[in-house]
Amino acid sequence: MHCTVDPELALHRSLRRSAENQHRRAHPHPGSADAGEYLARLRAFERVALAAPSMEVDTTDGYQPALGDLVAFLAP
Repeated sequence: MHCTVDPELALHRSLRRSAENQHRRAHPHPGSADAGEYLARLRAFERVALAAPSMEVDTTDGYQPALGDLVAFLAP
């Protein structure tokens, strides 16, 4: 599975989750000072290519393909 989302949305989700959940503060997250660098890293990401079945999942608003389709893909 390779989950994708717009880098701007990923940034906003990370900042929101850090503000809402004190346990996430232990993990690195983008602060407003390094948001540009964070976005640049997200945009430059290249997924690992493996000789195995794969599926791309858009997580912009839920899961596309739907969760049931993902489970079916993973089922033996």
